Amino acid sequence: MPKLELVRRIDGEARILEIQVLGGTSLLSAARSAGLPVARACGERTLCGRCAMRVIEGEEALSPESDGERWAKRRNRVDPEERLSCCSQVHGDARVTATYW
Repeated sequence: MPKLELVRRIDGEARILEIQVLGGTSLLSAARSAGLPVARACGERTLCGRCAMRVIEGEEALSPESDGERWAKRRNRVDPEERLSCCSQVHGDARVTATYW
């Protein structure tokens, strides 16, 4: 099972929450199952861009970025370096963070 490290900032200090996920689990589902909030307004339909997360390590362990994800990121002015967690599946070890954690 892939290992996912979720990096949060608490009082300016990085804290890592490490979880094991089933291959194919979305970043959004993994973070929510770990008790972390994930912003979203579109019901996980790759529309709003609010669930964006920055991949610190392991970009290659995530599903490839789809045309729909690229469109939603451009439309919502999401940083090209970020991934939409609703449509990014984990297939290997990765480390991610979000600006709202």
